[in-house]
Amino acid sequence: MTSVTADTPRAIAVQGGSLRRNRRWSLIMSYVFLVLFALFFLTPPVYQLGTASKSSSEISMQQSNPWLPSLHPTLENLDTL
Repeated sequence: MTSVTADTPRAIAVQGGSLRRNRRWSLIMSYVFLVLFALFFLTPPVYQLGTASKSSSEISMQQSNPWLPSLHPTLENLDTL
């Protein structure tokens, strides 16, 4: 003998709410990892562009922060390319 249980509307509604919550959580986590992935892979090009816009003396000067933009940007380093 097998027993068959009927899904009541209340049981379906509880499952639907949980599924919606799980989808929302998955979407949020997907965007969090997407942003982390983008930051991780866009950091080197941003650093390269910031360094390329500085003069050679600004690059070799160890007293300044290399992440800060230059006060007097130049394309001097791009001439040899």
